[in-house]
Amino acid sequence: MREHIYRGKRIDDGEWEYGNLIIDGNFAYIVLLENIDRYDRCEVDPETVGEFTGMRDGKENMIFENDIIQVRYSKEDCTNYLVVYLNVDAGYYLSESVNYSPCFIRDKPLGRNNRHYFKVIGNLTDNPELLEAK
Repeated sequence: MREHIYRGKRIDDGEWEYGNLIIDGNFAYIVLLENIDRYDRCEVDPETVGEFTGMRDGKENMIFENDIIQVRYSKEDCTNYLVVYLNVDAGYYLSESVNYSPCFIRDKPLGRNNRHYFKVIGNLTDNPELLEAK
């Protein structure tokens, strides 16, 4: 069964939290995984919310929507990609840019890459500059 885990940055201290997502109008909350029985929740910035893709990189790090991953094609050749979700295809894809067009990234679905060749190196919120690095 697929794990439905979300993450978002807390409004009060900027720390990342992981758990279930609640959207209430313009507000987003994460129900904390470690306290799920007590229904502890915290408000997070809706712009930072991303869902776990169900995949992990070669070091077993969870890959979330809006993560930046590095795909290594050879010892010298690697490319950084943004993990994006396309509603029209209901799937996760890799984009080299924040300004992507669904037409151009459909040939790079996340699931078709061998996970041993990629690793999570950051995310769009904390490390947008990694998309520019080659």
